[in-house]
Amino acid sequence: MYYDLAIDSAFALLDESAEAHLLPTGHLIYGSSAGGIYTIRYNAQRHAVEGAPSPVVLDMQSNSAVAPFEITRSGTLVYRAGVAVEYHSLVRQTTGKMDTLPLAPKGLTFARFSPDGRSLALTIGSARGTNRHTDIYDFNLGTLTRIAQEGGAHSPIWSPDGKRIAYTAETTTTDAEDIFVQPVDHSAPPMAIVRMPADQHASAWPSDSVLVFSTNAAARLVGGTATGGTTDIVNPTGKSSVRPYLHASWGEFDVSVSPDGRWAAFTSNESSTPEIHVRHFPLDEAGGQWKVSTGGGQRARWSADGRTIFYQNVDYSAILATRVAAGPTFSVGATTTIVQAPHLGPAWDVDRATGRMLITEPAVTASARIVVMQHWLEQFRRAQAEKR
Repeated sequence: MYYDLAIDSAFALLDESAEAHLLPTGHLIYGSSAGGIYTIRYNAQRHAVEGAPSPVVLDMQSNSAVAPFEITRSGTLVYRAGVAVEYHSLVRQTTGKMDTLPLAPKGLTFARFSPDGRSLALTIGSARGTNRHTDIYDFNLGTLTRIAQEGGAHSPIWSPDGKRIAYTAETTTTDAEDIFVQPVDHSAPPMAIVRMPADQHASAWPSDSVLVFSTNAAARLVGGTATGGTTDIVNPTGKSSVRPYLHASWGEFDVSVSPDGRWAAFTSNESSTPEIHVRHFPLDEAGGQWKVSTGGGQRARWSADGRTIFYQNVDYSAILATRVAAGPTFSVGATTTIVQAPHLGPAWDVDRATGRMLITEPAVTASARIVVMQHWLEQFRRAQAEKR
């Protein structure tokens, strides 16, 4: 956006861009949400950009909607360069055997098995913007098909019948990141479920009329990172009111509902470390809350029989399994380590149909460095003069 003080008006100049600066040459320099720094000529009389953008550097490492670069008063360009982490996709069979999916390493951030276990919904890319999208991998065909991209579609959740997917996206009709529902076969356009001023992410779709999602409005800082929020329930079949579920003064989010629909495992930030807890679902009239993890836990998943809760530890080095029993009350049993590796990725899931697990391990580790280009503006001036 460009705001003209003289006429008290704002003008939209560029999409999918951040941290734009107006240069003395009459150009804008900006960071792309997909990475890289670009320049483009700005027409002050028309309040519009002209021509095609020109790349300055392509290795600027974006961070969500933030473009980490700066132009100093002396004309030095400083930016953060590097590459995002890319992961191999592995399937752990119930025997413990690991199979590698025939997919090129990708920047995977979310993964969900379809209810029948025949497909995987995968979010590729982590930066906020159009470079992030959700694909479906078909195990039988070995194909990867785009299901949603508009608005950086991510955080997919399957409907109980596997015919629809809920995902989070930010479009021109949203205030932030809202939840949309779309048929897998694209037989209908995406439908917005709720509109809120903060980001939302669905985490469970236990029945046709119940979609569970978290909102980041009440997030707190854990280890210097904003995480958590409140959790609500909405009917995803159409416009309906939102019903609150977890609304503590600390973050309670990322709900996973048991197969019988009576219990919810979720991440709580009540202590200084995220931990997995369990409560009654969808109402908590009976009261009670049970802590499942010890020493930290996140991203809970249930086994098909509801007797085990799987989760990642907080440093991404292991996937753990805790035995539980749900009768008149809830009890927590022993915990065992299922997978242990130095750097597991955040994209993982349990296939309730077969008991398999999808896990991710780095193929290319993330790297970052600070690059200083002295006298960049002076060189840019000379290059523009030579073009005239």
